[in-house]
Amino acid sequence: MTIWTKAIAAGMAVLFAAQSACAQDFFMSGTSPMDLAPMTRTITNSAINKHSLDAISRRNAARDRSGVPMSAAAGTPRGILTQAATQPDPGRGPALPFHASAADQQRAKDAFLQRLSAKNPSVVAQARDQMARHDFDRIYAGITRPFGLSPNDAGDVMTAYLVLGWMVANGAPDPSISGVRAARDHVASLLAQGGALADPATRAAVAEELKLLFVIMHSGWQSARREGTLGQYANGVARMFATQNGDDLRRIVLTDGGFRAR
Repeated sequence: MTIWTKAIAAGMAVLFAAQSACAQDFFMSGTSPMDLAPMTRTITNSAINKHSLDAISRRNAARDRSGVPMSAAAGTPRGILTQAATQPDPGRGPALPFHASAADQQRAKDAFLQRLSAKNPSVVAQARDQMARHDFDRIYAGITRPFGLSPNDAGDVMTAYLVLGWMVANGAPDPSISGVRAARDHVASLLAQGGALADPATRAAVAEELKLLFVIMHSGWQSARREGTLGQYANGVARMFATQNGDDLRRIVLTDGGFRAR
């Protein structure tokens, strides 16, 4: 059993020790990766890109016009994962801690459901039921903690979401713990630029929604494995990241030194 599989099993055991359960138990049938797109776009644009990543993109565009190679056309906004893959080693990434109250978690769920209703209203009732019956925060922590990622740090949560998306899109094997930690250093350093996440309340709002997206994308991935639709699901995740976040997941690799451009 691989470390990722063990992590999945640990996460399931937290909630379903007394019953036979798996990711499909909280998978919302009828959803697709593109149903997550409005949420990821809103999260990254409103809470991060507006203040921080747009500024980074402008600086990168200026560097690119001066002759530095890049993976996209000069001036084209690039997603955080692409930027992480093209940055020099930042050293130890800064901590971005937060404390989410029960009210913070409920607000994240409400915001998620509101956005989902605009994209796929037929599954909103099922999503609300799943969120009421399962502790998504504990599921998330059970899956990611073996990789040294904290459920109470916005840099760690964003890293978990990006790594999962990259794995799904590429059909990649388990990442190494060192690779995940290096990716986290790059991601946290980028998030800290511009001060968009200087406020712990903003960190909590961003991270709590990303946890929901992580668990739902992960459960969809496991369901696609069982249903024989993994290729279609992987393509959907790749398309979602490219369309909404500006990241071409299939032009990036995850090494022991973090994300790198192919």
